[in-house]
This record gives sequence, C-alpha cells and structure tokens, in this order.
Amino acid sequence: MLPLTDCSLCPRLCASRRAVVNGYGPTSARVMVVAQNPGREEEVQGRPLVGWSGKVLRQRLLPLAGINPDDVRYENIVRCRPPKKADGSGDAPPVAAEVAACRGFLDAAIAQVKPAIIITLGQPALSWFLPKARVTACHGRAQAWGEVQVVPMFHPAAATPNRRPELLKVMEEDWRRVNGVFCAGDTSGDG
Repeated sequence: MLPLTDCSLCPRLCASRRAVVNGYGPTSARVMVVAQNPGREEEVQGRPLVGWSGKVLRQRLLPLAGINPDDVRYENIVRCRPPKKADGSGDAPPVAAEVAACRGFLDAAIAQVKPAIIITLGQPALSWFLPKARVTACHGRAQAWGEVQVVPMFHPAAATPNRRPELLKVMEEDWRRVNGVFCAGDTSGDG
C-alpha cells in the first residue's frame, strides 16, 4: 500500500495541508530520490519534486549521472506541506514527530520498490537514513544503508537564485562524479 489519502497522525500538517503528496514513478525503479517535504507546486500538482527544484533535478542533474528521470521513483519523508514559518519567510520544516508519523509510508515505498540506490536531497532526507551523517561532509559519496547505496546530495532548492546559486556548480560536479555508482550493476547496456 503506497498511496496515502487520509492521515491524522500529524495534527499540524493535517490542519494546514491542501493535499497529500504521494510518491510517483515506476515501482520497478533501481533509483529512488527522497526529499524532505512537498512545496507549493508539489501540493498543487500532487507529486513530489515538480516545482523549480524538480525541474533542475530532472532536466539538469539526473542526466549528468546518466539517469533517465522517467526511470526514477520520487518520494518525500513527509507527505504534507508544512505550514509557513512564523515570520512568513517560507515553509517551516516538519518536526521529528511528523517525520516519525510518516515513516511507515516511506518504509512501505522502499519495501515495494526495492531500489538499489537512494539519492537523498538535503539534510533532513539524509538524516532519515543516516542520522549521524552530514550532507556538507559526504555529499556525492555513496554510503551503505543495509544492502542499499544511499547517495547524499544537496537539495536543488539550496541553489535557487535568491539563496546560493553558486552551489549549483558543486551539485553538478557531484552528479557527474557519481555517474559510475548509478551505472554499476546495469547489464542492460543502456548505462
């Protein structure tokens, strides 16, 4: 059971959400991308990583690693968009109880998809898999998580024009460098 249509485990998220954003992409995918939470565009379209960050990911970064964006499963650690920060500067991050309440849904997605590689976007997603790892220290380097390779990456949102656009060059280098990780074990000849 992957789709989530009603959940009351997170009162704060349930009270502020407009939609539940379930994962999408083939359940036969070798690669799963996991981000933190839906944003405005994701909430409107009902799919993870479809806004500015998703476009950068699919059109620019995934191809650098030799990954066809249509062959990826996209998920978030929480399925509802958090409310705005008190100062109105953006969305508040999900709190630990909310991440814990949604854990079963991501566990179920991983069990169904059985990806060989999980790419985490940003620190919150990385912490879900490897709580002691820091994306600033291990970005672009595969880490073992059981039999799965977890590859920590900066979230494309960190490189938006009004934040740190220079970070996009670092991201591009990381995605190029790990190309071999994604192609390892692929015997289809498609790379």
